[in-house]
Amino acid sequence: MTSPADPPALAADALPLLVAPFEALLRASAAAALLCDPAGLIRAVNPAAQRLLGYADGELLGRRVESLHSEAELLTRSAPLQAQRATGVMLWSLLAAKADAPDLQEWQLQRKDGKTLPLQLTVAELRDAQGHTAGYLGLGWDLSERGRFDQLKSEFIST
Repeated sequence: MTSPADPPALAADALPLLVAPFEALLRASAAAALLCDPAGLIRAVNPAAQRLLGYADGELLGRRVESLHSEAELLTRSAPLQAQRATGVMLWSLLAAKADAPDLQEWQLQRKDGKTLPLQLTVAELRDAQGHTAGYLGLGWDLSERGRFDQLKSEFIST
């Protein structure tokens, strides 16, 4: 028996009907989307993520998702996060939203050209039918234009 908080059960044949629309949505999305397995290896990347991070199709597959995070930023994040990472816990498992509300955080990701890209990032844990962690989906929104907008706004207000 399910409780009101449990998601509705899906018939086995309903899954393919859901996969295609979600794939189409991620392909068309302006948000960067990266899917990694429980070990943190990137398994899928949408075109927006490739464009924002400067990678060609397939170049990110098999890389550790943590390799995209700025090492300097990882070192300066909170002590509890560093302590958990030191024990081998995968970063995105710590960032995954555990509640119904998304946990949006600003992170600096490393582009292929070495520049950093500010992203507003949320990470969701994906679970299989048995409730085990199947991977993580990270969605990120480019914040680089925000700085330029803030500068233009400041210039406008000061005149």
